[in-house]
Amino acid sequence: MQRVTLLLTALFLLSACDWREFDDMATSATVQVIDGPDSYTGNIFGQVVTPLYEGNFKAPGLYVVGGTGEGGLALVDFRSGTPETILLPVVMDSAFTVQALVPLSGSAGDWRFAATSLGSVYFFRIMESESGFSVSLEQTIDSSYPGFGRNVLPLPALGESYVFASTDHLYFAPQDATTMETLSLDGLVLPEDDAVAFNVPFLGTFEHAGDQWLVVGGSTDPGTGSHWALLFIDLADTSNRTLLTFDDTYPGEMVRTLKLTDLDGDGAPELFVGAGQNIYVFRNDQPSAALPFGATPDFTLHATDREVGQIIEFGDLTGNSHLEIIAADPSYQANGDKRLGSVSIYSDTFFDGGGPTASPLLSLSPNTDEEKKFGSSLITVPTVTFPGRDELVVGGSNSSYLYFITGIEGDDSPAADPR
Repeated sequence: MQRVTLLLTALFLLSACDWREFDDMATSATVQVIDGPDSYTGNIFGQVVTPLYEGNFKAPGLYVVGGTGEGGLALVDFRSGTPETILLPVVMDSAFTVQALVPLSGSAGDWRFAATSLGSVYFFRIMESESGFSVSLEQTIDSSYPGFGRNVLPLPALGESYVFASTDHLYFAPQDATTMETLSLDGLVLPEDDAVAFNVPFLGTFEHAGDQWLVVGGSTDPGTGSHWALLFIDLADTSNRTLLTFDDTYPGEMVRTLKLTDLDGDGAPELFVGAGQNIYVFRNDQPSAALPFGATPDFTLHATDREVGQIIEFGDLTGNSHLEIIAADPSYQANGDKRLGSVSIYSDTFFDGGGPTASPLLSLSPNTDEEKKFGSSLITVPTVTFPGRDELVVGGSNSSYLYFITGIEGDDSPAADPR
């Protein structure tokens, strides 16, 4: 089990960032590369990133970076327009690997997030005062179950309880849980009798007919002819479940990720499912049915040479009050060389009659061998310097990358780059 030692001292403020020119971005983005602080002792800085939340909204200009090793967490603050990297003084053992970073509801100057390593989940609070930042460890949940902490999903509607994913099980915990004995283990065991495997569970929640539902991604017939599948669980009655499986009309071996977001602005989130080279979009338009989503996808976002179904994020990158869909393939390798990783950006115009299949507006890849696993995580963060317009943060094994996107379809002001 990993151990965490917390130093309740002010954080050290150390800038470690530079501008780097990516050839394919000369006319479409400003890129700033955020490297780890000089005193950062962990490895693969930048692999996992998360925004911080104020209530239910992302805090402008702040995000947390995770890596591996004893000094695996840092805060990036670009509220002034110039990014500063701030080491979070949390000392972990050398085996610690950040599997996921999860933002939790907080307030201005008092932000919360969870960091997971396989076997443990740590809940942190970051506080800001006139003297700077401090961090505290609020709670830890440990487990010996294989892969515990692979994913964590807050459930705000249930008093900020949590669903935890392990290799092949799901667990529910109230906010104040400290040991596995407090978890409800029986209700959320994933099915084994219908040839569906959920070895890499990805989670999302939505409300329907007055109840909160959980959706989990997996695959059918693991190992032989596997295909992606979805399991819907009513959290008010976990025996009420719906399993959706799909055929070769919708290719993909398993669900790599899934997200829910309200793309059309009607207050009901659409379901985005990433599988292989495709992202499948289910409209939320069946309020009187057993589920608000149909049995087949309504739209497909596709890339012919990239596994865009691995990571999905949303943000208004153009300042036109419409969300772009951002997808990443951190294993992409261009032309057989060592340039690993790619990020693709899609417009939301397909939702208004643009056709059932959409291709990316723009695909981003670094052009230097120093960049590794570009796109290992994605977030969008609102800015202080340009309100109403998000900036894109791309995680990588060596750095995180802060993008101000310009000149793509829907951009109201491509010349207004404040950088």
